Amino acid sequence: MAVSLKAKKVLKELEERHKKNFDYIVKKYYPLYEVILSKKGKLDVSIDIKNNGEINLLVGSNPVLPTDRPLEFYKKQFEDFVKNPGLLAMSTLPSKVDGYDGVLHFETTKKFSQLPIYSKIDRNSLVLDMKTMPLVIIFGLGLGYHLQWLVEKFDVYHIIVVDIDFELIKPSLYTINWKKILDSITSKKGSISFIVETEDPLDGIMALVNKIKQLHPAFGTYAFVYEHYENNFINLAKDYLKDRYSEVIQGFGFFDDEIWAVEHTYGNIKNKIPVYYGNYKVEPDTMPAFIVASGPSLDETIDLVKEHKDKAVIFSCGTALKRLMKEGIVPDFHVEIERTKDTYDKLMYQYDEEYFKNLFLTAASNVYPDTFLLTGKSAMFLKGGDSGMLFFENVKNIERLEPVNPTVTNGATMLALSMGFRELYFFGTDFGFVDPKKHHASKTVYEDKDFFAYKEEFENYFEVKGNFRETVYTEPVYDYSRIVLESQLSVFKNAGLKAFNLSDGAYINGTTPLKKEDFKLETPKYTKQEVLEFLYKNFRTDYLEIINPEESLKKYVEESKKTADQLIELHQKLYQVKDKPTLIQTLTEINHYIINLPLQQHTLFRGSLWHFHTYIYNTTFRIVNNEDFITFIKDATDIVLEFLEKSKKTLDKIYSVC
Repeated sequence: MAVSLKAKKVLKELEERHKKNFDYIVKKYYPLYEVILSKKGKLDVSIDIKNNGEINLLVGSNPVLPTDRPLEFYKKQFEDFVKNPGLLAMSTLPSKVDGYDGVLHFETTKKFSQLPIYSKIDRNSLVLDMKTMPLVIIFGLGLGYHLQWLVEKFDVYHIIVVDIDFELIKPSLYTINWKKILDSITSKKGSISFIVETEDPLDGIMALVNKIKQLHPAFGTYAFVYEHYENNFINLAKDYLKDRYSEVIQGFGFFDDEIWAVEHTYGNIKNKIPVYYGNYKVEPDTMPAFIVASGPSLDETIDLVKEHKDKAVIFSCGTALKRLMKEGIVPDFHVEIERTKDTYDKLMYQYDEEYFKNLFLTAASNVYPDTFLLTGKSAMFLKGGDSGMLFFENVKNIERLEPVNPTVTNGATMLALSMGFRELYFFGTDFGFVDPKKHHASKTVYEDKDFFAYKEEFENYFEVKGNFRETVYTEPVYDYSRIVLESQLSVFKNAGLKAFNLSDGAYINGTTPLKKEDFKLETPKYTKQEVLEFLYKNFRTDYLEIINPEESLKKYVEESKKTADQLIELHQKLYQVKDKPTLIQTLTEINHYIINLPLQQHTLFRGSLWHFHTYIYNTTFRIVNNEDFITFIKDATDIVLEFLEKSKKTLDKIYSVC
């Protein structure tokens, strides 16, 4: 078929535009070339030019848009977005917090909640402003017309493009004006990022969440979503964001949390608690590991743990311990991760001197020091990214475990995987419940109404896919813990990992559901005692000859106070903020500084500041008039600066505590 003159003209225009775009990006935005254009994708992607001049994108021989007039499709889709934009929004306003006197983070949160603005605004409604778009997530780029139109029509600051292959990004160089787009974004100190899923969809989804955090978690509370085309990954990513979007603003920690981590780790070092080094690892076929948590379904499977206790290494998770005590089972490693004194108090609530003499406690290094003194054996493992790691900066041969939060199940699983176990069985790791009023196994501390952490029923529960049934209920922390566990398991999926879930709770991706009646366990090649004696070699006090905790602490306090001063200077710029665009730019600048801090200072300040920034940012989307906006920004800035000044005094107090 002869090629029309119109088609030839269009081809020439496309080639000229590609050259201009390519040359400009290589010259002015070389990182974009490195991360996207230099990469080779897997798909066979090309541009099809019809004789009428219309162009479409082909994957193989299949058009991405099944229409003869793709440009009309783009225009109609864009018009629909303008009329009814996709939006991901979360209400993250401060609420009054009682019972945390002396905790700087919560005292500051309380001050936010008492600001006059909250008696004037409607907490449940947004003041939608289409003109200013702090963050736009684009699912599918294609020929890219929608990207250019978004930048031309709206005040866009940050853009994240999500697609499934590098080859689907490159055709836009033929069709749109990348110079105009990039110059517009960078002139506002904004950014454009790309999440390209090439292997594991979960990796791509987590990369998207992490990218939002890197820009600023606050921006994730009010994000526009442009859906161009669909595929399995994109649909999965959209569903993930809609169902679990709260993860964008979870897991921050807060200032006092990190101070406790420093104080507790220092105390554990002074008590000469052994550390898990992680250099002795069992062979994958040595013996299975049992991860035992206190979910309701443990009632149905505890007999399996008891019957096969000599054929597996048992890791008990937090409050599962009392049920194991009742059954006469001593776990091989009892795991704890929480740094507050609650961990000590929970163990004391169920303390039995004879039983605890035979217990080996393995807990995060930031756990309350007296906790390690309760058991016959105890050791700490180092938690990557934790502020307490400042004491171990010069000790490189100790393995850091990460992630071990948000629940102890994550900590126990990470420890088992680190030790080399590749055959895992999960008992009572329900991450949910069939009956909202039965959220833990019987014969645990949660069955006792006098227990200080007793809770009859969770308030904010919702449905998720079940392991053995269609759906079960869960709540945000359990669900987040499940998501983290799935990520932990995915890291080892190519290392021969076999994970079996015997829990009648939430489905855990990366595990095989295993009914109780189908459970079988062969006699392992080594005895349990032989395996444990080998693993015990991991727990040593060699580090005491290398570290200087006093010197490390002094350096930490001095550097952290300098960082606080710099943060004060940066936050004073908020006083100049008079409108939403300036607020976006200022928060972007501050977060760029926070993201690039040395690890210890980043960990110390990011949590509280991200929370406070999110309160500020989220509140502004509920303010109607500019006078209230300016007054609120000033009042909020006063509170943040007061927090930073007090943080320096708190740092000085560490010396007296330690």
